[in-house]
Amino acid sequence: MKISTDYKTTGIIVARLQVHELHVEHKALIEKVRQYHKKIFLFLGVAPVKTDKNPLDYPTRVKMVLSEYPDIIILPLQDVESDQVWAENLDKLIKIVEPKNKVLLYGGRDSFIKYYKPFGSFETVETLSTFDISGTEVRESISNEVLNTSDFRAGQIYQIYNRYPIVYPTVDIIITKNYYKTNNEPTEYLLGKKHAEINDDYWRLIGGFIEKRHGGGKNSIIAEVLEETNLDISKSIITFVNQYTIDDWRYRGSKDSIMTTLFHVDISSEWKDNVFSNTLCAGDDIAYLEWFKENEIKDVIRNTHKQMLLNFINKNYGINS
Repeated sequence: MKISTDYKTTGIIVARLQVHELHVEHKALIEKVRQYHKKIFLFLGVAPVKTDKNPLDYPTRVKMVLSEYPDIIILPLQDVESDQVWAENLDKLIKIVEPKNKVLLYGGRDSFIKYYKPFGSFETVETLSTFDISGTEVRESISNEVLNTSDFRAGQIYQIYNRYPIVYPTVDIIITKNYYKTNNEPTEYLLGKKHAEINDDYWRLIGGFIEKRHGGGKNSIIAEVLEETNLDISKSIITFVNQYTIDDWRYRGSKDSIMTTLFHVDISSEWKDNVFSNTLCAGDDIAYLEWFKENEIKDVIRNTHKQMLLNFINKNYGINS
């Protein structure tokens, strides 16, 4: 649309500005709006969580803008799941801060406009891009750059302290032979040792962090067992046991923690639903594998996994420790 200078009309900029400094596209947008409007509001998108797409919090970006444009009025605009609700919320905020004057909403390349127009009630203007700069590309370009400045180190500390605590999801699998007593042999438990643990006397359950690529659910269990033992349990019966908070030394004393979901699978060749035909072989971060009889477990299992394995052996599934 053609823009005419009308100083009675209020200019509204809607943006995220998730960069370490305003680039030329941002400045061109702001200068364009300043050219046509005396009164300007900047609605700054606020995400509920920090991600690689939204790494900067609201106060940090406010200071960045005001350091160059101290006369702009900046307000937060909370992200929500629904585009319609988001557009309606923006309209409500605009009507609160500018109940009488006409307003025009401005956005740059790949801006909010395509999400707003189907539901919003105000006119929008998309400014033409000159330099074709992507905020994602800007973030990626600096993400691997380490600066030897106190501000850089302070920023890293600030980010850690000003985020939600993270609970890392993992899976652990109790792998047994002859658990269902289909013969007279004792039940045995498969345990492993990581490469960093080969010089100590303790063993662990098979398992690890849940990876997005595995798709979650039983796929994560099947993948972990295959990677660490070379056993294919995809046709076996996998039973949920319990969930546990793990006292992992790497997160001890911090606000983050590990929550593991414990499962059981029996791979006895007699077990009718099992197709156990793989050769046992340690892999991934597991250096050694070994079978232990039930009466040996207490002396060899690592403290990290000890209570939940003993709970399983004693059928005490309801205790989360």
